[in-house]
Amino acid sequence: MWRIIDDKGTLYSGNEEDIKTIYDRIRSGKIQEKWYGDLLLVQVHDIFR
Repeated sequence: MWRIIDDKGTLYSGNEEDIKTIYDRIRSGKIQEKWYGDLLLVQVHDIFR
């Protein structure tokens, strides 16, 4: 699972190909969504609750 997150939490979540495409569109200015702080592109290996 891959995610794009900002200081407030997850903006997008999904498979590697889809999330990298969205991240590239954000960086190129094609998606102009408001976010807070830095954007992070992360790969989630495990979630423990």
